[in-house]
Amino acid sequence: MTNGSIIRLENVSKYYIAEGKVVPALEKTDLTFASTGLVAIIGESGSGKTTLLNLIGGNLNPDSGFVYFGNKKIAELDDANREDYRKKQIGFIYQDFELIGHYTARENIMSALLLSGEKLETAKVKTEEVLHKVGLKGHADIKVCKLSAGQRQRVGIARVLARDTKIILADEPTANLDAENGKQIMELLRECANDHLIILVTHNLDQAKDYATRIIKMRKGRVEEDSAPCLLELIRIHTLPKNLITTNRLKIPLLPLLKWDMKSSAIQNILVLLFLAMAGLIMIFFYSTYYINSDETPAKIFQASAYQNSSMERIAVVRLDGEKISSRDLEWAKSLKYVETTDLYDTVADIRYYLEEGEDYEYDYLSGRLIKPLDETNYVRSASSLSEEDIYAGQMPEKENEIVICSEDETLLGKEYGSYLKLVIDSSDTFYYQKFKVTGLLKGNSGQAFFSNAFCDMLNAYYEGPNCKIHFFWNESTQTFGQIASALPQIDRNLNGNTVVTRKAYLSMFRNAIPKGECQFVCRYYSDLGNLISDRKVIDINVIEKDYTNSNEDIEVFTHVIPNGATLERVFINESSFPFIDVSEELFYSIYDTGSRQMSIYVEDYAYLDRVLKKINESGDYIAASTYRMSAKYFSDDLNVNRERLIAMSLFVLLITAGAIVFVVCMIYMIRKKEYLILNKLGMKPYLFQLITFTKLALLSFAAMFSIAIILIILYNIRTTLVLNYLKYLMIPQFVVCAILFLIAVALATYIYTRIIKKSFI
Repeated sequence: MTNGSIIRLENVSKYYIAEGKVVPALEKTDLTFASTGLVAIIGESGSGKTTLLNLIGGNLNPDSGFVYFGNKKIAELDDANREDYRKKQIGFIYQDFELIGHYTARENIMSALLLSGEKLETAKVKTEEVLHKVGLKGHADIKVCKLSAGQRQRVGIARVLARDTKIILADEPTANLDAENGKQIMELLRECANDHLIILVTHNLDQAKDYATRIIKMRKGRVEEDSAPCLLELIRIHTLPKNLITTNRLKIPLLPLLKWDMKSSAIQNILVLLFLAMAGLIMIFFYSTYYINSDETPAKIFQASAYQNSSMERIAVVRLDGEKISSRDLEWAKSLKYVETTDLYDTVADIRYYLEEGEDYEYDYLSGRLIKPLDETNYVRSASSLSEEDIYAGQMPEKENEIVICSEDETLLGKEYGSYLKLVIDSSDTFYYQKFKVTGLLKGNSGQAFFSNAFCDMLNAYYEGPNCKIHFFWNESTQTFGQIASALPQIDRNLNGNTVVTRKAYLSMFRNAIPKGECQFVCRYYSDLGNLISDRKVIDINVIEKDYTNSNEDIEVFTHVIPNGATLERVFINESSFPFIDVSEELFYSIYDTGSRQMSIYVEDYAYLDRVLKKINESGDYIAASTYRMSAKYFSDDLNVNRERLIAMSLFVLLITAGAIVFVVCMIYMIRKKEYLILNKLGMKPYLFQLITFTKLALLSFAAMFSIAIILIILYNIRTTLVLNYLKYLMIPQFVVCAILFLIAVALATYIYTRIIKKSFI
């Protein structure tokens, strides 16, 4: 008999509680096992056979007595030494094989070797050797689930042999095999018993007696018969080291185990990947909804106070140094991402125009108002927004009475419109009449008219006025934006020199005192910050008053038939409702500051507004503001309630989606619980299981995010409306937030799943 490890049971008892009664599974048992041989333990169910194996294997502690391994009491080993004992000294062969069905035969064996601390190359060599020994070399790369029962049990034996443990515990290894396969397995075990102690639990005495070197018969938890009792005094008891385990943590190759794990759970991984991609898309969709509605502006009502034009895409921009906007400024603005177009004259963007009678406006003689607007959506845009390449027919407008129109109807070229512009002066609507000639056409049929820069210079002078104050300015002391209005000059090319014509009804230009004859016109200049510059420009002028109500000069007269049959004649268009002064071209350019100190920038979509505002204000050269936000001060109850509902719904769905990720991931991978418990029995420590699981789900998470990115890019490129409406609001920071929320949910799912599995680890 060779020297080696020895197992000894000294007065061992183990009890269970069943139906409120204490039942002995093993009672006052004394047994000693030599280091080699095939010991068969037989007996009826409940005789204590399996309990005996679990006590020897270190899976159970006796209620009384001791189980010795060499000179060590197994029950007194700490967790680390007990784990090392099971891993290095004990090999298990199970009735139901305890193999990982989706691993190949080779992978089942190599995983056990790697978990026991073998190096990868050594594990490969040993695996090939034991596969050859058990006759499975030709089946090495076949998944275990496709092998026969006899072949699976051979894999189980090979796995134990590869680990080279001195003690092999076999629990009914032939119970699920037919007679022929059972015989082959017993022969294989008998051969292995030459170098190992094999303790075999079986019901089949006839099969065991032909191969066992010792037969122990048990009944009701006691040894009833022992065919070859092992005498203690005949065996050398080895003195074992104080610690069974090594002090350094084993360096287990992670990649092979991770690869096999990923491959063996391919179906689950695909399901998890698809679910994560779907959940990620849902999170992006509802986070977009939340982010969009976190902006209060769309829920506010636009009030035409500072601005008249309710365009949400418009940004008003002034230079910090107070200088005029130059072509270089316009080019810089156009170069910004998400900018659709620019306009040199922001101050005219709040002036409505009515171009065509019958479509844009109609005359209303009875209500006391001059005209009745029909379409209030058209606002003045200057030709500075265009280039020569934009004109497909005709030419750019140059004179005050020239325009280009966005239309593909070439018959409009050269057409003359008698049109109106509505300006708001001191909170009152003021209409300006002039005839405009179409000099060019732009592609499209929007009907938008672009007015000449010369005409916009004239309108711009109204806002800057004789006091030269601008419409939009920044107050450094109060850190607020403001607005100032003034009078509108109108160039009359029939006037010369310093002649000024005032309208009888408009007095506020000269503080309700209408000057006549020779006088001085004082022009005070203000900076862009609203601060008065002390220098004045004093011009001697000749003021002429015209009373258009009694003159037909340059006045259009209309006849209107009233429904009751009466006729109303001689309604004058240019009567007292027009608060203008007429000046010569020479005087206009000497008094009024032409050009523009405030430009408009129009973004492609409101979604991009904040990005462009941030870029402009960070430039250090400009101050920019959203004209809509400056005028939207009060919430619409209906819009705000709807906004708050969408925010609440979005947060709720995000929470539900995160919960669904946790639940579904755990449920899908719980299918693999048994496989992880098998790996745990082979030596997989909790930290390694956690590391493999976290790595796997991290890879799947990044694969899901990559898939989401590809899907969104494809949908974006094919201009899918739903995707565009949501994604355009998100920038990299928002996508990062979505990714973090997504990864937190996956990490939580991983944590909960690993906690559940770890509770079943031994």
